[in-house]
Amino acid sequence: MKLSKIAAFSLAALLSIGSFYAPVSRIAPKQTVSVSAADEVPEGYIGIYTIDDLYGIRNNLSGKYILMNDIDLSATAPGGDWDSGNGWKPIGDTSSGAFRGTFDGNGHAVRNMHIYGTLDVNEKYVGLFGYCSRATLTKIALIDCDIDVTVPNEMLGCYIGGICGNLSNSNSNISKSYATGTIKAEINGCSSGSPDYYVGGIVGTGLQLENAFNLCDISVNFINPRSSSSHYVGGVAGKISYIGRYLYNAGTVSYAKDENAGASYYVGNVAGYAFTNSIFSSCYYLKTLSNYAAEGHNLDSYYSDVAGLTVGQMKSQSAFNFDFDTIWTINPDADYPYPTLQEVPYASGSPSQPTTEPSQPSTNPSSAPKKGDINEDGFINAVDAAIILRYITLISTGYDVSIEDLY
Repeated sequence: MKLSKIAAFSLAALLSIGSFYAPVSRIAPKQTVSVSAADEVPEGYIGIYTIDDLYGIRNNLSGKYILMNDIDLSATAPGGDWDSGNGWKPIGDTSSGAFRGTFDGNGHAVRNMHIYGTLDVNEKYVGLFGYCSRATLTKIALIDCDIDVTVPNEMLGCYIGGICGNLSNSNSNISKSYATGTIKAEINGCSSGSPDYYVGGIVGTGLQLENAFNLCDISVNFINPRSSSSHYVGGVAGKISYIGRYLYNAGTVSYAKDENAGASYYVGNVAGYAFTNSIFSSCYYLKTLSNYAAEGHNLDSYYSDVAGLTVGQMKSQSAFNFDFDTIWTINPDADYPYPTLQEVPYASGSPSQPTTEPSQPSTNPSSAPKKGDINEDGFINAVDAAIILRYITLISTGYDVSIEDLY
């Protein structure tokens, strides 16, 4: 649908539809602007609108922040305006300078974050956020992140995750979030101590993760590891220490190591390691990805609803012990047919579904465009009216958005 045609028939389309109330969940999940996102900054929060605002969070690590539109971090690529030598500089990059506030992604996307090269010996916390303590991170869509780092042998351990490197303290949590892109790490073993290394799509290591999924492809190469070192690699998290539930991974997980080294390795499709006394349940992964178990230390008998699913099962609501009434949604005929979050719409630019099983045919009754059929799904209904109203509201308040972004 061309924008030049929208003004000509938008009012007529609304009148022809009649009643135009539609619930948010009926908007197609490939949209990039959330129709449920807060349009005004809530009391007590600081609005984040630009990359400058996002970077400036480090000036007040205990504040409450809310993302008010998508943020493009393409400038963190090598040679970009925000290239600090290794790309994006994580927020809260040391244990003494941890992020201790609240970050509400508000259903918007942070796109094209780049972190790359050989890390400085003091840069051991890698991600959008580095070290978080007593922090709340929620409703974040990290899209097409690109982490490709080398950990030098002078570094005593490291924490690498798309959204957060180290989610410390039992009062910290990540919820209703997801990440897509690639995470690569070459980790050179140090010459002393008993270091731990953590790599995960959402978080390197974390205390509490709920209602989240990972689509990042993860690969780690361990070089000359110290025999007393431990290595944790997982699709969602390298390690979960307290609560990990209502999670799934549909990104690849792989690692290479020196077979002659005596180090400990914990590699899993959801988590590399989960404590036996933790709440680790209702977690799933795409079974065709690898031969790894859900979590890496093979204690699945301690947990409930932790399983690998086929492509067909990943499209089925009945295969998941998720809350599809208020938190999750699923549309097996959508561009992305696996579960997505109602408050964090699946954004374009994410990887497409695996093709190990044939996709389902479209159920649209007709592919011919109809006047008033804004999202071209073959019907003229309340969904089209909701899209038009949302479009008019957004452009009238200064948003630079196309009608296509809303369906």
